[in-house]
Amino acid sequence: MGEIMVITTYAAIYIGAFDIALDIFEITRKNGVRSLETLRKHLELGADTYDKGKITLEKVNELCEVLEDFVTIAQSYKVNSTRAVAGSSLREADNSLFILGKIRQRTGLKVEILSNSEHRFFNVMGNAAKSADFEKLIQDSTAILDVDGGSIQITLFDKGSLLSTVNIPMGSLRLRNMLQPLMRDTDHYERLVEEYIQHEMYSFRKIHLKGRKIKNVIMNGLFVNDKLFEKKIDPDTHMVKLKDFEALYEEMQKTPDHILVKRIGVPDVFVSLMRPSMIIHHTFVGMLEPEVLIPQGKNLSIGMAYDYAISMKMMKGPHNFEKDIVSCAKHIAEQYSSEMKHLENVEMTAMKLFNAMRKIHGMGNREKLLLRITVMLHEVGKYLSLNNYGECAYHIVKSNEIIGLSHAERHIIAFCVRYNVDNFPSYQEIAMFSNISKKQYIMVGQIVAILRLANAMDRSHHQKVIDVKTSMRDDQLIISANVDENYILERGLIGKELEFFRDVFNVTPVLSIKRKL
Repeated sequence: MGEIMVITTYAAIYIGAFDIALDIFEITRKNGVRSLETLRKHLELGADTYDKGKITLEKVNELCEVLEDFVTIAQSYKVNSTRAVAGSSLREADNSLFILGKIRQRTGLKVEILSNSEHRFFNVMGNAAKSADFEKLIQDSTAILDVDGGSIQITLFDKGSLLSTVNIPMGSLRLRNMLQPLMRDTDHYERLVEEYIQHEMYSFRKIHLKGRKIKNVIMNGLFVNDKLFEKKIDPDTHMVKLKDFEALYEEMQKTPDHILVKRIGVPDVFVSLMRPSMIIHHTFVGMLEPEVLIPQGKNLSIGMAYDYAISMKMMKGPHNFEKDIVSCAKHIAEQYSSEMKHLENVEMTAMKLFNAMRKIHGMGNREKLLLRITVMLHEVGKYLSLNNYGECAYHIVKSNEIIGLSHAERHIIAFCVRYNVDNFPSYQEIAMFSNISKKQYIMVGQIVAILRLANAMDRSHHQKVIDVKTSMRDDQLIISANVDENYILERGLIGKELEFFRDVFNVTPVLSIKRKL
């Protein structure tokens, strides 16, 4: 008899800026992820949040009614798991905690508010899952242009790795509400939008592109789907040439709204958001000047389904996001003029210390990744200040998104780079201005202890340590280092780091130095 195929049903609910979406998926090891049903309800929560800072009671009640219906539909499919998430419309709302409580009370759903980087991670996961050629595409310089109601996200890939990602708070709903009162004063609404976002485009081009030529642009968003491009898209590659996109855009400017929404296949209520979305795409595509475009529509729910399937070990990931995290951190370090040879040397030592202490610290591969990123970013603050670079590094890390890291993980790294330099506080002190848990506090202390010791072993930044071997012997960590220069400076100044390491791990580090002739 053949192996019985196990079928898992998964429901993804997304509370967006202008709609609430339910996607039901079937997941099997053999066939992967398959969409069963998609439902979308128009509700402009973002209009309240972006304008008033909070969502009105009427819309909260309407949201709960929609979610009650979605829960009933999901139950009819006998789903194995349901995950409900929300984006900027709740993240930026002052009354978000009260809304989450109301939803939990009425529907039983525990809604997660995604940070922007978590949100975009699911979108990129969806891109990788939907496109069989994703890995091939990102070998050449590729930009993912992700436009939703609240913001624009531009993510750059090259040579198979993530370079950088930037968020601009100028989504279709936000722009529509801001510029709509001015529409009566102009016959060219598209020029108004283009003029408004021009400065942000200039800043992005100067800081992130730096003359880089973009070959491919992947377009994400509700209104850039296959139906819109069906006359221009290559049926084999699912790509659109730049000249065909320009021709389509010109045609759209002359096409009445009611005809456009039918062509795209979205309800009429979305018509006021469709044009600003397309203008944003056109403006950024004009700046990037790619050879081809790949329209992919909405990807967040697909990314959520794949993330669930991977976590349940039903399939392997469609892309190596850990490699992206490392690549992006290196790019940030270079952007802030960090000494890359020093970082590589500190990383070598830090990884040896981490591995030798696994049974002592109990941290796993994810924490090891956080240590690697901390090492790469621990000197970025020197770009701003040599006197206060720990605190500067803290704020730089908090302000720079890395797709694949959660909001909490980014904060852990920020604390680590800060206390690599500043005095390490007690839990009571750090809890006064942060919601860090005791478990996270201990992790920060352990990562900082390893970083401080590894960093002190290259105090001169001359990479004198050419090889390190580590081993546990009772309650001692033996660190045997081969050096190729005089090591008097490092040996003489490492005392505080050895003491802090011993205090954190209750293990005595013993440094043995041998000079190679």
